[in-house]
Amino acid sequence: MKKSSGYKVCSVKHCKNTSANSNCHFFRFPKDSERTKQWLIACNRENLMLNVRKTAEKIYANNRICSNHFKGWMYTNHLKTRLLPSAQPTVNLSETDENDQNIVVSK
Repeated sequence: MKKSSGYKVCSVKHCKNTSANSNCHFFRFPKDSERTKQWLIACNRENLMLNVRKTAEKIYANNRICSNHFKGWMYTNHLKTRLLPSAQPTVNLSETDENDQNIVVSK
């Protein structure tokens, strides 16, 4: 996730959602290093752990994933503002999937 001017950017590769251009909720990565690794692999962003050599705590502090990448049953409330501890991004992860605003994201 790039440093930005006060808004959040989704860390999923090819996702264009930001807190400035969408109505998505943004979730932090898990603090647990194994779950963080699973999320990075699911998001096709292993480079965040390998190239930058960040710890899970730094990824937790600096990176977010938008609500567009989680299934409905993965939330703990009807507002979809909290995830279950076992939640993992599984939706709209490839570059040809549609994002929150139904815009096809491609290279």
